[in-house]
Parts: sequence; structure tokens; C-alpha cells
Amino acid sequence: MTVFKTYLKIFNQYKLIVILYTVILLVFAIFQMKNNENSLSFEAEKPNIYIDIQDENIGLTKNLVDYLSSSTNVVLVDDVSDALFFREVHFVITIPNSYRKDLLSGKNPSIHYQSTNDYQASLVQLLLEKYLRIQSIFLSSLKEESKTILSINKVLEQKATFTMNTHLDTYGLTKAKNYYNFANYAILAGLIYVVCVLNSVFRDEKILKRTKASSKNFKTFNIELFLSNSIFAILLWGLYVLFSFFLVGNVMFSIHGYFYIFNAFLFTMVSLSIAFFIGSFLKNKEAINGIVNVIALGSSFLCGAFVPITFLPKSVLYVVRIFPSYWFIQNNELLSTLEVIDSSAIRTLFFHFTILFFFLVFFLILTNILSKKNLQKETI
Repeated sequence: MTVFKTYLKIFNQYKLIVILYTVILLVFAIFQMKNNENSLSFEAEKPNIYIDIQDENIGLTKNLVDYLSSSTNVVLVDDVSDALFFREVHFVITIPNSYRKDLLSGKNPSIHYQSTNDYQASLVQLLLEKYLRIQSIFLSSLKEESKTILSINKVLEQKATFTMNTHLDTYGLTKAKNYYNFANYAILAGLIYVVCVLNSVFRDEKILKRTKASSKNFKTFNIELFLSNSIFAILLWGLYVLFSFFLVGNVMFSIHGYFYIFNAFLFTMVSLSIAFFIGSFLKNKEAINGIVNVIALGSSFLCGAFVPITFLPKSVLYVVRIFPSYWFIQNNELLSTLEVIDSSAIRTLFFHFTILFFFLVFFLILTNILSKKNLQKETI
């Protein structure tokens, strides 16, 4: 109880710093969430093209122009080269003179084009090649122009339909995944900073001597100090969970959301044990920011909190398994893809939970061993 009362007094002294640092991390999390939310939205845009019609704009020539106009934005340009260079247009099509006449006479005239070689230009090229293939098929069997045009348009009007038999809220789950992935950095950085700042006071030489002189066992002392820090850790976790309900939405009220919350809670306790371990030997408060950058920021980048883990080299993926962040983020990624959380999914989730729990126990044992040695060494 003495340790807890002392912890509260120290916390009260540093409360402004703690609150400010926590608010900054929370703002970063919300900002990151909004950025990811914008990247999830998709709106199809018609590419800009320019059509240089050197033939008469009638019959098959006109039908081709009309088809392209319905799927793209046909614009006028003064200089084709400049328009392509400045991306004013993505595709330039040149319909040569006598194009229609050559088609009807059985020839195979070429249509020349220039492009910016980007995805929008590729889309136009696919549309053009699709039309030309259909046109070639009907011209070989139907020699009459009007019938050929009707047959081409009839085929082009056909649209494929499909039905998605799924109730998976992919948009909401992706938002939850992005939010909690970033929380990896926010929770880890917040706990390392706050716990190291507060624990540094307990490492004062006078307090260490009093601790050794008292009847309190060092294990009991560490347990009480860890539980005292747990209060802040749980408050921090609760704050991020609370904001997730507002930012993510209804997904957080589903079984997926409950697993996201539990996963974050377990990772919070692991992060607390890491912070507690670092705070057991760190004396210099000025070094705390460096520690936060190396551990919290470094592991977040390597384990997929900021950059999708699929973009990382395989060699890196083998190494990052030694970090708790990897298993935390793996659970977040898995939850975002599950339509139904069945027994197989639960086994995988709990396997990752078990690994996180082992990290928690490992760092607590390591802290006890290290603190005992430090207590004996520093109070001689």
C-alpha cells in the first residue's frame, strides 16, 4: 500500500506531462485513422483521351468514337505531346483516313495510339482492344455495315452481374484493423515514456536504501509497483477502446470487436511489462525519448503498424517474430479477414494470445532478476 500511495504522489507531480503526452499520441491515432479512412474510399474516374479523327465520322468510325466517348472523357488539346507530358490526357487515338472504307473492303487497318503508360491509359487500351476484337469477329461473318454495328453494340451492352453472399463488413473491419495497428505504437510509446519517468523516481538512491532496509521483499515491491503502473496502463487501454467505438462504429459491438479489444488489452499488459523492465534499469530521464523511438517506433515500422506487412521482405518477417508487436498485429490482420470466427480461427488467435502472454511473463521474470541485482549493487 505504501508503494501505491507513493506512486500516486509521483503521478500527481508528473500528471501534466503524462496527460499531454497521452493526448498527443491519441491525436496522432485519430489523425492516422482519418487518413486510412480516406484511403479506403474508391471512386471510379473516367480517363481523359484525345481522338484524332482523320476519317469521315460516320458508320463504323462513328460507332467506335461513340463507344470510347461513353467510357472516357474525350477532350480537345492543342499539342498532343504537351498534353501527354502534363497528363492532360492519358491516351491519344488516331483513326486514319479511309479507316471505315478499308474495314468494309476486308482490310485490317491499324489504329495508332500514344499513352502515358499509367493505369488509366491501360484501361483505355483494354477498352479499345475489346472493341476491335468484337468488331473483327462480326466483320468476318457479317459484311453489311448496319448489321455489324447492331451486333457490336448488342454485345457491348451486355453487363456481367454478380452477387456477394457475405455479411462481412470489410470496410468497418479494415477501419478497426488500421486503428488498432496504429495503437501498437501509441500504447507502447505511451507506457514506456510514462512508466520510465515515474519509475525513475523510485530508483533514487535514498529510496533504494530505504527499500532494502525495510522488511519489504523486493518481489513484493516489484509486484506493488507493477500493479500501480497497471492502473495507468488500463486507463490508457480503456481510452483507446472508448475512442474506437466512436471512430470505427458498429463493428466494435460484434464478436470481431470484442476480440480486437481483448487483443489490445493483452498487448497493453505486455507493453507494460516491457516498459517496467526498461524502467528497472534506466536512470537517465533524457534517454527516455530515444528509447521510445528505438523500441516503439522501430517495432511498429518493422511489424506492420504503419506499413502493411505484406510489403516487407521475407527476411524481415522472420526476424520480427521476436517482437510482441508482430503477434498483436497478426491478430488484427486476421480478424479483418474473418467472416465467421470459427474454431480454426479461434485456435490461431489463441496461439497468438499465448505467445503474447509468454512475453508478459518473460519480461516480469527478467525485471525481478535485474531489479534484485541492481538493488544489491546500488545499496552496497
